[in-house]
Parts: sequence; C-alpha cells; structure tokens
Amino acid sequence: MPGPAAVSLLPGDVIFDILSRTPVKSVCRFRCVSKDWLALISDPAFLAAHHSRTDGDPQLLVTGYHGEGSRVLLLDTEGNAVRKITEGLGTYPSFCSTLGGDFPCVVCCADEGIIRAVDLVSGKLLLTCPAPGKREILALGVGAAGSGSGSYKAVRLVQRFPPRYGDPEQICEVLTLGGDGGGWRQAKPPPAQLCLDLCFLQGVVIPATVLNGVAHFRNGSTAAAGMHKDSVLRFDLGSEEWADEPIHGPLGAHPGLWAETRQIRVAQLGGALCMVQTELAWPRWSESGGGHRCTNVWLLRAGGSGGVWVKAYAVPAAVASEIMEPLMVMPDGVKLLFYDYLREDKVRVVRAYDPRDGTCTEVMRLPTRNFGKIGLCRFHLYNFVAPITKI
Repeated sequence: MPGPAAVSLLPGDVIFDILSRTPVKSVCRFRCVSKDWLALISDPAFLAAHHSRTDGDPQLLVTGYHGEGSRVLLLDTEGNAVRKITEGLGTYPSFCSTLGGDFPCVVCCADEGIIRAVDLVSGKLLLTCPAPGKREILALGVGAAGSGSGSYKAVRLVQRFPPRYGDPEQICEVLTLGGDGGGWRQAKPPPAQLCLDLCFLQGVVIPATVLNGVAHFRNGSTAAAGMHKDSVLRFDLGSEEWADEPIHGPLGAHPGLWAETRQIRVAQLGGALCMVQTELAWPRWSESGGGHRCTNVWLLRAGGSGGVWVKAYAVPAAVASEIMEPLMVMPDGVKLLFYDYLREDKVRVVRAYDPRDGTCTEVMRLPTRNFGKIGLCRFHLYNFVAPITKI
C-alpha cells in the first residue's frame, strides 16, 4: 500500500469511492493512515455508503457450554475461531437469539428468567433484564431504531395472567439502549396474540426477527380478523408503534398447504424476511415414528402487508433434517448455506445445498457440547466505528 504522502494525491471522491467498497477489516486498519482518513471513515455518510456497497463480514455464531460454563464462539466461514465470549452470559443460559440484521448481539435467558444481551463486537454486556415480577417474558428483540438514527432499542413481549380464570394478557414494553432511556416503558399491545409454540418450554424466549428497524413476530392466533397463523406482526422500533396490517404469510388460507405443514417459523436470509416451512412426510406416521418430506424456504420479495412470497429453496429430507436453519446465500448467488443436526451421528454441521443438482456439501463440523443457537452475523463498518455502549 502507498504511504500517506502518495494517497493524499488522490482526489477525495476517489478515496471515498475506493474505501467504500473495501472489506470491513481493511477499512478498520486504514483509520491509522492519517487524521483525514480517520475523519472520513468515521463520517456517517461514508458509513452509510460502505453499508450499501458491501455485504459485511459474515461470521458464524455458535452458542453452548463447555467445562467451565457457557460460551459464545464466533467463527469465520472456514471454521476458524475469531472470538470467544464467556463473561456475562449467566448460569446455564438458554440461548434464544442471534441478531445480526441491524445489530450483532446475542440474547440469552438464564438465572430464573433473567434476559441478557451481549455485544458481539466488544464482548460487553449491553442489557440485563430481570424477570418482570409474576409475568413471563415471551419474546425479545434488539435492533437499530431506524436507518442512520444511531439509536438502539430493545422490545419485549411479556404475558400477564389474570388473578382468576381467563385468557392471559400480552404486554409490549420498549427500552432505549446506550443512553438515559429511563427504563422499560409500555407501548400498545400487539394486535394479535404472539405465537406460543415454544413458550410452553421453560426458559425459552422467542427471538424477534429485526430488519431495517422493524421487529417481526409470527402471529399464533386465528381469532384475529383477517389473520392466519403464518401472519407476521410488525413493531417499528423508531415510532414504537405496531403496523396496522400484518404481513400475510405464504400459506395463508390454503388448507392444503397447512395440512402438509409440520412446523413454520420466521427467520431472515440475505437481508430479507424469510419463512421456513417443514412439510410432513406421507404417510404422516411411518414405522420410524413420523418424518418430514422437505423443508421449504420462502422469501418475501416486497415489503409491507402486500408482499409476494417466493419459494426460494425446497431442501429434500434426504439432504437435511427437519430442524435445518438457513444461514446465507453463498457468494455464487445460488447455493444455500445452512446449519443442520445429524441425529444418527449426533453432530452439528454447516452444509451448502446446490438446488441445481440437489447435492449437498459439508462445509464444517461445529464444536462439540453445543446445545444452543447457531446463527450468522454480518459485521458492518459502523459496528466497529460507532459501537453502542452499555446502558
């Protein structure tokens, strides 16, 4: 690389254009070139341009336990360890979320319902959320409150049971991170009941899928007018308001599709909202005790309540188990990188599926004693230049 004297001869717009297309790690090092480069790289306009022109630095996040307690591992896409976090996770946490769309952090539930959020860039504890009295925490999401706002918020849904018989009430609460947020404040309740498929498991908190400052929750109630169980409720972290209309899921009112569905869950893939549908095998209950035919990955191609769902992948059961988790579309724009658990071998692997010929290639085997969440985080330049601070 040329020295500071040489690079200073380049026009400012040329330097801006080159650096805004340079990988994150290199740009972080270039802050040491000169004060002018440091000012440029720290400028919000440059950070926004770099975010729009690069895909970020993808890293796999592996949560679990080891001999000394709980841990979080960050691995590159070749399986090399990048960072290990062991502090601030609590005792025997149940890892429920990896959030990398707006803000790379891990959320875990431990110590009798205490929620913690840990920054994956610095390894620091960002949020400690005690159990809210006699209420049960159902879901938690953390993300940026709008593009370029510099504000981060946490949203949680808690359930309060009536003193006598009756339906429980779900309450929405918001907390501003990184400043004098004033504690949790109550927002309007969700327009429909949150999906409770996993909430009956003790210690499990449903993660919200946060994209572009909006937290997405799958609806679990058929009582709400105009909604189905695959409808997605949206909460804007900036305005702290629920969207008037849900996003209607790919199955909708088609009884045939629902009859073939074993489970369905919300995720994200390539910066888009994603729905993972596991199809039942027929006959439904075989000699092996049941099974699945394939796992469909649906992508929302347009935003808002009228978005169009496209079946991007149909991964057959011979290739992946029913709990496969999509991670990212490979750089070739075709192959799907996903996490899978091979029950027969009792190992957890990351594999690449090629829909063109139906082949599947093992990319890496994950560390043993992993009982938590596997996810993919994309670290962008702003995560390092303007990191969030502890509340």
